[in-house]
Amino acid sequence: MEAASGFQQVVSQMTRLMRQELFGEAGAPAWGTPFREIEEFCCAIGDMVARELMRQSMAVQAQRVPTGEDVCPECGQSVDTPKDEPFEPHVLDTCRGPVDWNEPKRYCRRCRRAFFPSEPSIGDTSERDDESDAT
Repeated sequence: MEAASGFQQVVSQMTRLMRQELFGEAGAPAWGTPFREIEEFCCAIGDMVARELMRQSMAVQAQRVPTGEDVCPECGQSVDTPKDEPFEPHVLDTCRGPVDWNEPKRYCRRCRRAFFPSEPSIGDTSERDDESDAT
């Protein structure tokens, strides 16, 4: 997934706002703060932003289950969305830390089987697989 060329401007604006929120009027850590401390702090903030972006992305994706995914992987019949619990909490450990979201839950009456349309992997990886084969 390539970042849009104009996205750098959005990142610059976002970090400017974050600096003001984190450091107040000064807009920077106190004079003499070692670079290593600034780096560690910024990396922690970056990880926090990455986790939140992943969490929000997965939450939105979970709301958009494609029609073809609403069939039982065992028998191919249409499935139900449980009305009492249509979602199941899901946590995934990532390189930036744990990310949680609510995953859509489905139930097949014929097979008496509950499952999650996103299993065994999250999202469509075919494009990513094609790119890795080219390298």
